[in-house]
Order: sequence, then C-alpha cells, then structure tokens
Amino acid sequence: MLQDENIVKINKLIKEVESNPNMQGHICICHDDLFDISMSKKLYGFPSKGNPNIDNLKTSAWRAISSLYNIGPDDLIFFYRRKGDNIGAQEYHGVFKISEYDNVLSRLFHYNDEDYMYRLPGKDTIIPFRFIFTPLVSNPISIPNDFLHKHNIEIIKSLSETDPDKPKLWGFRNPPVMNIGAARKSSIVAISNKQTKLFLEMLSSGVERPTPSISTNLKTYDLSNPPSNFHLLNHEFLARTFYKYIASSSRRQRRSKAKKGVEAELYAYIIGSLKNPSSPFHKKILDDFTKVNDDLNIPFEEIAKNVILETILTTHIQEEIDILLCDQDEKNFLILEVKVEEVNEDHVIQTEKYVELTKHIFPNNESVSANVIGLRSVHLKNTSETVKVSYYEIEKIGENMAKINFIPSN
Repeated sequence: MLQDENIVKINKLIKEVESNPNMQGHICICHDDLFDISMSKKLYGFPSKGNPNIDNLKTSAWRAISSLYNIGPDDLIFFYRRKGDNIGAQEYHGVFKISEYDNVLSRLFHYNDEDYMYRLPGKDTIIPFRFIFTPLVSNPISIPNDFLHKHNIEIIKSLSETDPDKPKLWGFRNPPVMNIGAARKSSIVAISNKQTKLFLEMLSSGVERPTPSISTNLKTYDLSNPPSNFHLLNHEFLARTFYKYIASSSRRQRRSKAKKGVEAELYAYIIGSLKNPSSPFHKKILDDFTKVNDDLNIPFEEIAKNVILETILTTHIQEEIDILLCDQDEKNFLILEVKVEEVNEDHVIQTEKYVELTKHIFPNNESVSANVIGLRSVHLKNTSETVKVSYYEIEKIGENMAKINFIPSN
C-alpha cells in the first residue's frame, strides 16, 4: 500500500508523461548487494569490461557512455534489483530522475576510484560509469513479484502482448532472463514514452520499499569541486573525442582511424545531441537529419521523441537495432544503423530486413523507414524505397573541438 502523498506523485507523473512526449524511461540494472547503497548515496554505477582509459576507450565503454547520454533531462528512471536474498530483489523500483548541476546532467566517468563507489561484489570489477539521481517519491516503490517469486505477471503479459491496440512493453529482454551480452545485464535499457506510462501505472498499485539505514565510508560527489580524475560526460567531452579523429594531417589517415571503429562513439554523439536540447549540437543534428529524411510522414523532430539505443525487436534473433526513433504514439519509426566503414549494398539490404520486421511487430504503424550512416562511398547505388544513406564528416570547430555533419547521399 502506498502513502497518499506517493499516490498523488505517481498520478501526477502519469499526467506529465502523457502531456510531454519528450519524457521516456530508463531501466537501470543494479546488483542486489549495491542496490541499498545506491539508493542511500543517490548514485548509480555499472561496470566496464577491461580497464577503460579515458584517452583510449574501447567499444564496450562507448556503448556504456551512449546509454548514459540516452538519459535526457525530462526522463524518468527505474531500477531493476538483480537476483539476491534481499526484499525487492528481481523487482522494478521507481521513480527517479537524473540530477543536474549548473544546467548540466550528472553523467560521470570516474575510473579506478573506490572513494565514491564500491567495486562489483564478488568480482574485481570497477564501476566507472555513473550518474547522480534524485528520488521523485518519498520511498522507492516496487512492482512486486507475484509469479514464481521472481516475475511480475503483469510485466510478463505486457512483454508478451500481441494485440496491437493494447499497451505493451517491447525493445528489451526482461532482466531475469537476459542471456546475451554480459554488459547488458549490468547497464541501462531505454524505454519509450508509452512504456514509461505503463510502468508508472503498475507502480501506482505497487509496494513501498524503504531504504535501510546504511553506514559507509563512501564520499559524496561535490560537482562544484570534483576530484581530479573525474570526467563529466557533456557535449565538450564528445567534441574533444571527435577532434582526435581529425588531428592527423592527411585525409587517408583520418579515414583509416575512422575505419578502426567510431561506431559506438557515433551512437553517443547522435543520442547525446538528440536527447539534450541544451547541447550546441542539438539544432544542428535536427537540421541534418531533417534534410536526410525529407519525405517523412511527420517532422523529424516528432519522430525523434523516443530515442532508444540497441533495441531488441524480437528475442528470436541476437541482432539489435543500433538506434530506434519513434514518435510518442509509436506509429512512426526511423531506424538508424551506424557503420564504421563505407556504406555498401549489404548494409542497405540488412537494414531493409529490420524495416520489414518492425512493420510486422507494429502492424498499426503509419510509417517505418531507415538510415544507414557511414563513410562516403562512390560505388554505392542505393535504390531502396525505405532505406536512405547518409555520410558523416567530422569538422573542427575550435581548439581541440569538433562536430559531426550528417550529409544526404544524394
């Protein structure tokens, strides 16, 4: 049973989600032994493969960073507490928002540091990807399990919904049965505006799970005076990253560097620019993709209300869509497939299959189209009716800073 004040807050949030198409949700997977500490410290973190170096981040690290950039200023956050012996394990908890400092969202990269966040219990694994959050209710509220003690029947039904006229959950695997990609078991999953509303409706009949009093020696971040090895993941971080790719003197060297892999970095740039209106790249990327997609049913800005990294269209294939955009009503979809090399015919054909599959899964759709984004190719003759090709070019904009231009292929 919820306190009256929390019932009022949840109902208010439901109305906000309905009226604000820019609000979507994020499910953050949290280790059972770290959950109460995270709630107490208002700090979430997830692990990284290997030993990430800020000057040489690997693809898995950039995927993690992209999921942090996916959290926008209006978005809501839910935590999934992984399997364990504590009350609330294997349940979804809400509801929270990412904190801001000086109009900048508190997305952090803090490597090799245990003063603010413990290592992953049972493993010698650091947790460098972090954000500070703010609770929107007085106690975390859980969607309690009622099916085999590890699932909620309403969530299972929503994930299995086949009636296109009923609300459903889609695009991700239920955390208890995640079996592909270890990183996805301990990271962040984006959900759409309509799915966020559905989660809130389930929380409205949920159970409060007060955070126990915990004594730790962990420090609390002061973003006005951050530690020296701390990095704020803002637009400047992206601009400095892409400047490195144009620091070479020759065009051939720059293309060679790009071919070695900027795919996940491009995820971060595209998502970070789309999701954050305060970014200086926000208007530019809207204008670029509007030109690339000049025949959409609705304005590009409307189709980019929901931005979802690595969407799982169906659990029957391992492949994930790089970035899926859709409007608030989930009627118009745009798939963004990012390639590190020159775009070729196989890329276009593969993406056409994603379009076909999306149309099948959303039979009430009004439009499904796609972009393949990569290096310019002089050999490709794209004749697809549903897939457009665009090229990215990195342009210097200041001292050690760069932006990306997205250019139609014709």
